Amino acid sequence: MPGPFSITTRAEQPSIVIIQGAYLEMFEPVANTIPQSTLATEPVVIEDWLKFQSLVSEWREQRSVTSSITAAANCCAYQSIIGMGPDVIPLILAQLESEGDEPDQWFWALKAITCHDPVRPDDRGDFAAMAHAWLQWGRDEGYAW
Repeated sequence: MPGPFSITTRAEQPSIVIIQGAYLEMFEPVANTIPQSTLATEPVVIEDWLKFQSLVSEWREQRSVTSSITAAANCCAYQSIIGMGPDVIPLILAQLESEGDEPDQWFWALKAITCHDPVRPDDRGDFAAMAHAWLQWGRDEGYAW
């Protein structure tokens, strides 16, 4: 049986001390009511967010003011965001929600990563309606952002 605590370390990360039983005692009552993705306990989540924000800035610089979604989606930074895989979905949804009535072109990335498209044919081209459809899809799928 392990000792009363364990220490998890990474070269770039501070040590984290976990007292056995404390996690379950503190979080088990709410663990079943909160989607797992809302518990931001892993340093990787913060690293992903920082990487995502950096790539968003790069993407906006790379695409400049193009009106072509194909050109915008083919930018290296946008492709790198897609390459982050499913872990980036809540980050994209949060970004999409923060953009309000003038959402950016996140629909291509979301469709590429999720293999879903919740946008109704009548809403295509209406970015606000498209954003609403994706945000509702995210909530329905249990994503938290």
